[in-house]
Amino acid sequence: MAPITPWQPGGYPNSRRSDRIDTYKSKTEGEVNVADPYQWLEENSKETEQWVDGGPVSATCTALSQTLTHLLAIPEQAAFTQEYLSRSDARDRLKVELTKNWDYARFSAPSLKYDDRWYWYYNSGLSAQSIMYRSKDNKLPTVDLSTSQGPEEAGEIFFDPNMLSEDGTAALSTTAFSRCGKYFAYGVSLSGSDFFTTYVRSTDSPFNTRPEKGLADLAGRLDDVIRFCKFSSVTWTHDSKGFFYQRLPERKEHGDVTSDAAGTETTGDKNAMIYYHRLGTDQSEDVLVFEDKENPTHLFGVGISEQDGRFLELHTSKDTNPVNKLWIADLHENQIGPNMKWHKVVDTFDASYGIVANNDRHFYAITNKDASRKKVVTFNLPSEADWKAEALDIEFKEFIPEDPKGGILEDFGPVNDKAFIAHYSRDVQDKLYLVSSEGIIGQQLDPDFVGTLSVSYKRDKPFFF
Repeated sequence: MAPITPWQPGGYPNSRRSDRIDTYKSKTEGEVNVADPYQWLEENSKETEQWVDGGPVSATCTALSQTLTHLLAIPEQAAFTQEYLSRSDARDRLKVELTKNWDYARFSAPSLKYDDRWYWYYNSGLSAQSIMYRSKDNKLPTVDLSTSQGPEEAGEIFFDPNMLSEDGTAALSTTAFSRCGKYFAYGVSLSGSDFFTTYVRSTDSPFNTRPEKGLADLAGRLDDVIRFCKFSSVTWTHDSKGFFYQRLPERKEHGDVTSDAAGTETTGDKNAMIYYHRLGTDQSEDVLVFEDKENPTHLFGVGISEQDGRFLELHTSKDTNPVNKLWIADLHENQIGPNMKWHKVVDTFDASYGIVANNDRHFYAITNKDASRKKVVTFNLPSEADWKAEALDIEFKEFIPEDPKGGILEDFGPVNDKAFIAHYSRDVQDKLYLVSSEGIIGQQLDPDFVGTLSVSYKRDKPFFF
């Protein structure tokens, strides 16, 4: 290891400390005051620019004149850091080692989509974004990098995100195939932004060449453009006529994918909304499904029951704690819109609930209610008459208990329409089990396996990866 290069800086950059105090409410302590003296650095202000880059400060800067005088005299933060790093004899070697360690081919598990083709992600090693491939027919492809049978021979490029920008910083934020197999919805974000714009293209038109005139002129992409998306998935209705998504209010900084500046701001986002977009229409015609003006910081997620496409699931979170509300609406009994009748399965923030399967009105959900390592419960929705009268409370029954061996339930889902698979993390090792339709944990798959894993499965298929 190279010795540490001695460095005697002329002085460290100074950071102004403000007297800002944030007050939080605590169930046990009442109001708690927390000092936040550097909160001003969260603002995209002239003073922050000066602190980072050491550039000129205008007279409109909000800092005290005495502080500004001092700031102008100190080295800029970025240059100060780079000066220190440039003195390290190990910097070039570290870059070489890191590059070598990342330079290996890697795949995702294949997934059979509704167009009856297999899709998977592949990265040859140092590509900025992994490429989405698909099989040329309905046969499971074989990819062997030790021979000439690489991904190009096994399939074709369906979507190459590296073609979205010159520097490779445009990325896919979310993807979803329609049930009919004809449409592919995808969100594109720039430079790591949480904001993204959603587009739709035909599955008959792969995106594997760089456009000459920008994304808007790509052949095969439909006219649908959904902006202002953040922390959202795309949830297609089973008739493939449209999808649900979460969006934030309009921002002037949010342009299309080639000029989107949203996400570079530091102001907080509020008033998330769930909308429904009908394919082939302008976003201005999208239907508002849900909003909560009394709780502007709440965020939402939606799902549709996989078995029948009948029930719309609404998950509400108030912060990053693993707790959420769970409401369900019957799409057969409701017109999509703001007046849908929701059955409040869980209407408190005391635990997390995530639905994984249903048989008509019988639902399965993963929860951490009275189980910090998670378990699986079932519940039944009331009959339609009782639902309308809101006469019944939901009763949860334990289906899979919390692992007595200390494992964390990472994933649980149906396979082959008759059984389930349970994925546990136990003693820093991943374990996979088959579970019967009665909730009996049975065979452990590959008990000698040591490492980490992820699972790809579908309810109506007799296989999983």
